[in-house]
This record gives sequence, C-alpha cells and structure tokens, in this order.
Amino acid sequence: MAEKSKILIIGGTGYIGKFIVEASANMGHPTFVLVRESTLSDPSKSSVIDCFKKAGINIITGDLHDHERLITAIKQVDVVISAVGVSQTQLADQVKIIAAIKEAGNIKKFYPSEFGNDVDRSHAVEPAKTLFATKAQVRRAIEAENIPYTYISSNCFAGYLLPTLAQSGVTAPPRDKVVSLGDGNAKDENMAEKSKILIIGGTGYIGKFIVEASANMGHPTFVLVRESTLSDPSKSSVIDCFKKAGVNIITGDLHDHERLITAIKQVDVVISAVGVSQTQLADQVKIIAAIKEAGNIKKFYPSEFGNDADRSHAVEPAKTLFATKAQVRRAIEAENIPYTYISSNCFAGYLLPTLAQSGVTAPPRDKVVSLGDGNAKGSIIKGPLVYNICEKVGPPLVIFEVRTIEGQLLIVRIIKIHYSFTVFNEEHDIATYTIKTVDDPRTVNKSVYINPPGNIYSFNELVSLWEKKIGKTLEKVYLSEDQVLKNIEESPLPHSLIMSISHTVFVKGDQTNFEIEPSFGVEASELYPDVKYTTVDEYLSRFV
Repeated sequence: MAEKSKILIIGGTGYIGKFIVEASANMGHPTFVLVRESTLSDPSKSSVIDCFKKAGINIITGDLHDHERLITAIKQVDVVISAVGVSQTQLADQVKIIAAIKEAGNIKKFYPSEFGNDVDRSHAVEPAKTLFATKAQVRRAIEAENIPYTYISSNCFAGYLLPTLAQSGVTAPPRDKVVSLGDGNAKDENMAEKSKILIIGGTGYIGKFIVEASANMGHPTFVLVRESTLSDPSKSSVIDCFKKAGVNIITGDLHDHERLITAIKQVDVVISAVGVSQTQLADQVKIIAAIKEAGNIKKFYPSEFGNDADRSHAVEPAKTLFATKAQVRRAIEAENIPYTYISSNCFAGYLLPTLAQSGVTAPPRDKVVSLGDGNAKGSIIKGPLVYNICEKVGPPLVIFEVRTIEGQLLIVRIIKIHYSFTVFNEEHDIATYTIKTVDDPRTVNKSVYINPPGNIYSFNELVSLWEKKIGKTLEKVYLSEDQVLKNIEESPLPHSLIMSISHTVFVKGDQTNFEIEPSFGVEASELYPDVKYTTVDEYLSRFV
C-alpha cells in the first residue's frame, strides 16, 4: 500500500480551510498549512493555530507574494489545496500558486479554491458573474500549464444557509415568515428523505463515532443522554461537539420508560451503543419494550460492534457476555422488530496501536507475544456421509470433500481454501458502514459483517507487516492455548474479560471461521464499495 500523499493547504485558517485541514490530518495525511506572519500574530486565529499544532499539523510561514518561500513549501508536499477567500483579488492571486507549482515541478495534483458552484456551468449575474469568471480563468491557467488538477464543486455550505433558512439579516430560522427566491422548487424532487436516527450510548467509545457519522451523512440525529452525563465535566466536550454538529440532545435513560418512548417516537431508527457490561447489555430489553410500545421504528440495531454473538466459541467471562448479546437478539426477533446486527470485529484503536500487546502504549520494537501460534483455528463442519474437513495447511484452511468408500476416508475434491483470520477496522469506518445500512433494505433482518479485504490478517501476518515497516525482525513468544486459558482463569476482571475475548479472536478465529451465508448475513465492503476505508497497512504507518 502506497504512502499517503503529503498535503499543503493554502488558506487553511479560513472558513472551509479549517475543515479541510482537519479532514486531511484525521485521514492520516502528513498535513502542512501555509500561514502568513500576520495570521500567526492575530489573536482571533490563535485557537485555530493551536488546534492545528495539537493535531500534528506542520505550520509553514509564508504567503502568495513570497515566491521563494512558496516554492520551498510546495517542494515539501505532493498535493496543494487552495482554500483562499472569495474576493476577486484573492482568487486571481492563485496564478502565483500555479507559477510556483510549475517551477517546483513535483506536485501530482492541485485543487484551486472552488468549493461552491461549478464555475463552468454558471448563469450568474453581476457581481457573482465576475467572481465565477475569475475562478474559470484560474482553471484555464492550470490547464494551460498541464498541471494535474481536481475541481471540487461542493455546492452550498450548510453552515452559511441552513441556520437561517437562507433568510437575510437574521440569526435564526424563521418562526413567522419566510422569503423564497423564485417559486422554491429548484431542487431534485427524487431525493428520498433520510431516516431520523436515535443513538443510545452515543457518548461512549464507539457511540461517538456513530453519532458523528450519522450527522455527517445527513441524517437527523438524536442522542439519548442521562442527566448525570450532561453534568459530567469529562463528557462536556463530546456534548459540545454534538451540539455544534446539529445533533439533538434528548435527556433520558433506559430506566425511564415514558421518556424512552417519547424519544423513540421522534425517530425512525434506533441504534444502541451501550457499554459491554452484562447489565448494560441485558438492559436493552427495556429498549425493545419501548420500541414495541411506540410502534413506529422501522429498524433497531442492538449493541453488537464486535464478534458475531451467535458464532462464538468463547470461554468465561466472555462467554456470558456473548450469551447476553445473543439473548437480546432472540428478544428482538420474538417481538418481530426489524433489525440489523453489526459484526464490526476488532476496533483498530484498541489493538493496532500496541499490536495487541498487554501493558504497553506503543507497538513493540523488540519482542512480540502471540496468543496461540499466530494462525487462528478453523472448524470441522460435518454432514451426513459427506464431510467437509478443515485441515490447517500453513495459515489457510483447506476445505476438502471427503467420502467413506469401502471403509476408508478418501478426498474427493478440494472445495475451497478458507482463511480464518482477524479483522481490524478503524472506528470511523465502522460508524460509516453502520450508517450506510440504515436506509438499505438489503440489511433488514440481517447480520452485517465488516470484513474489508485490506483489514483481514493472521497475527503472524500482522507482525510481519509491522516488521517490514520498522525494518527489524522481532523476537516472537508464542503462548499455547492451554497457557492462555490458564492466564484467563487466574486474572481478575476486567483483564480476564479482555483476555477471553482475545482468545476467541486470535486463537479460535471466531471472526472469520465461518461462511457468510445470504440467509443470515451480508458483507459491508461488498455492499458499499464506494466507502474508502482505512487499511491495516495505512493505520500502522502512523506509528512508524
């Protein structure tokens, strides 16, 4: 997998620029921002600059009028994105960027400051006509220099128009009168309304990502929050982020039946992301009862987000955890509530930063401990007279069809080669795939397995990938299954729970030791090939 491009953003402290800088850094790109000296000393920009620095963004001092500094900045990166302001002068000055890119000679793509209408397909009158004409002239200058480019036609900024319903001279949406330009029908009539989503447990670990994805993907998003959470200082920043994103905060909890029903009646879909304690998981029956009484929910997602609870070979205490999840599934099905079960496998953020090593905070540089032999086990699937026997051959499982002929077992044919590995998914991707399923009829009453091909590894393969990245062979210690089980028995909670889950993942291979049959499941990356997920390779590169 190729390294991610280094990106220089010009105008990164401006309105849309800040979002682009944040997205670039969050998606793992080495990110650089060209900032004028006057901006660095501007008190109104200090918080933005501080946020950039905390995110590991590289601040380069310079501006469009200092040609040599501009070239020096450009030579450090692969891609340049301009997000300069909307004045004609600022837009026209982008020819200076074009000249510097041409001279530097290393840029593989340039994004001029567009982020609005397609300027080559505009019917504007003055003064917007001149604005769009200037943008079009910049396009032509880029093309004349044969510089690779992408033009982003992002249409309207929601933050500019929706808070006031595009009404002039006001600061809030209208309550009495609204003024429309034209007859108000200049929209695509074929766009389906997105489902309203209630997330329960939205301030928790995976819940935060689901709330963010729901809001970002345009769903009216509601979060049920306990009063104690609203007054918890450690949760204040999360709540503030939700509010800024337009998320609706509803006060309530699972033990207040009437409030829970009131919340549920406001939405179409309920997603539970409650914690992993047996009590929290079991309490989801209260959500089921409220959904049944409300009578309006078109789909419910119980708190899964891990292994498939119906296909687990766990030992205690994980065994009870998965059994509780399975009981919740049966309760949903008994009430005939439409559902989707999300089997998201491993959270990358839990395991990849340490390569699943206990008691450390960074990936190993000298020694690595493996549970089992580093190649998760398969299973033996028996049928009458004909046996599909899974035998370990290196890392894969080779599935043979075997018949009994004259008292002897004979291999008839190889059915398939099946790998039983671990799947590591970045939390933003888990949330994105989850929300993509909300309005997809293909996922109703199905388990959705998030098994993108770039994220499926045996532990041995994972270690090998890390060794290649750091250019060093690690000492390897293999714990037998018996030793792993002994360690689980002798460890207190919560360590024994973590270890028993790891046993199902790395020793038993419970994430991939079965076939996903159309009768019960679908695979997310096959349903949504448009989702650009973070691969394990890309994720580990952050720690090199």
